[in-house]
Amino acid sequence: LGALLERCAVHVCGDTGSTHIAAAMGSPVAAIYGPTDPEHAGPWGQIDNVLSRHALCPEGCSASHCARLSENSMPSGGVAGALPDDAAPLPLCLAEIRPDEVASLVRSLLDAR
Repeated sequence: LGALLERCAVHVCGDTGSTHIAAAMGSPVAAIYGPTDPEHAGPWGQIDNVLSRHALCPEGCSASHCARLSENSMPSGGVAGALPDDAAPLPLCLAEIRPDEVASLVRSLLDAR
């Protein structure tokens, strides 16, 4: 995985181990963080490449227990019908990250290379 991530132009990822491996290999990451505080557990040297709404999370939120679910399962600016009707609500901190924000971050990281 490290060899693959080292060759990536940009690694688009969530709050997961591959985020940290890519950062350690020197590849740019576009990381999407939910309830985890990126100031505490963000990718080394690339905290500016994290999209997060952690400030929306009340005390006690975690990856296994969300205290604030969104009212719907679609992120703002999402594509209608992209998720099944019975999709579970997203944590509010993730639902508030718009796809165009992710695309903009990826574009800026690619342009920087």
